[in-house]
Amino acid sequence: MNYYKSLVLFVVVFLFFTNNMYSVSAKNQPLSIEELYKKSGFKSDEALIREYEKKYRLKIGTPKKFPFIISDMFGKIDHTDKPPKLELAYINNKIPKDSLRIFIRPVLSKLQLREGDEIYHLKDGTKAIYRSNYGIAYVLEFQKNGVEYFIGIGKSTDKTITVNNLMEIAESIN
Repeated sequence: MNYYKSLVLFVVVFLFFTNNMYSVSAKNQPLSIEELYKKSGFKSDEALIREYEKKYRLKIGTPKKFPFIISDMFGKIDHTDKPPKLELAYINNKIPKDSLRIFIRPVLSKLQLREGDEIYHLKDGTKAIYRSNYGIAYVLEFQKNGVEYFIGIGKSTDKTITVNNLMEIAESIN
């Protein structure tokens, strides 16, 4: 059930950020992508990652490679799931369609295969599942060192995204 809650939340958040470019500020000017994220409870401070690590006694890795230029990283702790998950958004503020989301939480159970899923392995042998039927996003999930990572790139990007791009992102997380 948590998987479906996460799926719905991902879809809602993704649609909000990709389709909500018409929000305006008090001066009737369109809000910048940074203002939209901050208005939605995101923070641009990496201290949020350390806070989550400390609270859940985890060591969280963050990606170093991306399939497009990243200008900013925002994060927030989503308390709608149990345990709460850390949501990281990597964006290109000049091309809002180019965004990457990573949902992170402690491992609760083994990853479950669903229809259309494909199994891959990271270089260190970690099993990763490519969710080819995810709908609006290219998705890769894997569990490493007690942490579950859910990487998603919206299909609205103009870039051609392949499972290899997602695997490169996953491999760069340390």
